[in-house]
Amino acid sequence: MNFVWRLMRNSLPTKLNLQRRGMNCLALCPRCYQREESDLHLFRDCDFAQRFWFLTSLSLRPEMGNQVSLQAWVEDMLKVLDRDPRGFFCTCLHAIWKARNALVFEYKHIDLAELVELAKKNFVDYGLAISAATLGTTISSRENKGGNSSWLAPPNSLKINTDAALVANKMAGAGAVVRDSDGIILAAATWRIDSSVEPHEVEAQACFLGMQLEKDCCFLDIVLECDNSEVILARKNARVGDNYFGSCIADCFSLISSFRSVSFLHVKRERNRVPHTLANLALTSPNLLGKHS
Repeated sequence: MNFVWRLMRNSLPTKLNLQRRGMNCLALCPRCYQREESDLHLFRDCDFAQRFWFLTSLSLRPEMGNQVSLQAWVEDMLKVLDRDPRGFFCTCLHAIWKARNALVFEYKHIDLAELVELAKKNFVDYGLAISAATLGTTISSRENKGGNSSWLAPPNSLKINTDAALVANKMAGAGAVVRDSDGIILAAATWRIDSSVEPHEVEAQACFLGMQLEKDCCFLDIVLECDNSEVILARKNARVGDNYFGSCIADCFSLISSFRSVSFLHVKRERNRVPHTLANLALTSPNLLGKHS
């Protein structure tokens, strides 16, 4: 993110930085008028920033007496936070900067609660953009290797292909891709399934998640393909057992009424390579979602 790069090099045009560069301006913080607007004051020590950090899901209480540089504080935070909180932390820094600019240039005061919600929304939007880019790169790589050469286009409907991947420690991943009759990808997703399941059970759950994805996208006419014959037979025969596998099949049946037409087909693995790649991606990058705009 360009903003974080500028922040870490102390190149943001805060009042104090502008004054140091020879601009004739008042260096006081435009929000509290108590201290000079250094980057450390703006993002951490100002009362507005202090209250903002506490209201976020991070619930931070930065120590004002710890007179380190902003860059050192940010580095320390990035070291102790996990991946998602780390990304949200950076989004919060950007939200503070946007609120500051709204005040300086538009004389607009953004409420703290509103700013927290804005930061959350921006983080979600950024995550969706990264997900779409990751999924697009993965799918393009798979198709360039011949993964799409034997995929059969559906006539006058949409086709969703699902697959699952299961590793020795019982960690499972599921992947799904939706394409139209021209082969254009309309949606793709990955999910991690953290439970002890058998291969046919995680395949059934992958199918359910794929159908849920199509429902969320408001698709009406679908063809669903997977390479597990047991799952397809159970659906075609309406066979629902009193076990986890049967529960997953029942969940699939419960979604059928959400569509105008649904058909289930078995497909050979070589025609199901893209969702197989996504299922393996789910083991390291779960909960990715990409939709055609």
